Amino acid sequence: MLNLKWPFIRADKRGFTLIELLVVVAIIGILSSIVLSNLMGARVKSRDVTRKQNLDQLVKATNLYYSQNGELPGVGGECYHVLGSSPDSGISLATDLDPFMKDIPVDPMKGALGLNGNYVYNNVADDTGSFNFCAIMENAGTGNGSYTDMCGDGTTYNYCVTQ
Repeated sequence: MLNLKWPFIRADKRGFTLIELLVVVAIIGILSSIVLSNLMGARVKSRDVTRKQNLDQLVKATNLYYSQNGELPGVGGECYHVLGSSPDSGISLATDLDPFMKDIPVDPMKGALGLNGNYVYNNVADDTGSFNFCAIMENAGTGNGSYTDMCGDGTTYNYCVTQ
């Protein structure tokens, strides 16, 4: 009688051993953790870039406001949380800039950095058109300095745009 078995398959070996399977699972786990850690860094960088772009848009809207009204929004020398109101006067910067922006930008973490995690605005000198917008960057390396106590609340902002 003829032996019709495939010549490359041994009848005594039918699958992978437990050790082989564990090695493959360990390699896949190591590779996936490397990929995920790189993705987390990319997400932080992406949010920091979004913050910079949001501040640029706020600067442009504030310059338009200044061009049209001859003064800056808010009271000179006072600090504002962009979406909130000034602690002293209760004036909202978002209301003043609304005609110049469709949507007032929000921090990508939406306040996850704390109550002061949103952008702040400081009207340095109303008559000269000098102002600051500041944000807290997640990656300290993307900041452009250390600006402590912008609004008198002890918060340190690590990225500011000054006009």
